[in-house]
Amino acid sequence: IYKVAPVNVNRCCVIMSDAVILSGSTLQGQNRILPITLVMKDDQLLPNTKWSGVPAQQIHQL
Repeated sequence: IYKVAPVNVNRCCVIMSDAVILSGSTLQGQNRILPITLVMKDDQLLPNTKWSGVPAQQIHQL
C-alpha cells in the first residue's frame, strides 16, 4: 500500500544534497538538514535546529 501525505517546510529551511524527507513530516522553521539525511515519516523537527544521519538526529541548536 502506497500512502501520500504532505511535507510541510516552513520559512528559512535549508535542505542539502541527497537529503530525503518522508511524507507527513514538518520542518517548523529555520531547520538545516545536512547531506545524506533521512527525515522519517511524521517527524516534527523543532525550529532553529540542525539534523543529520539515517534516521535524522538533532545535532545542534541554531
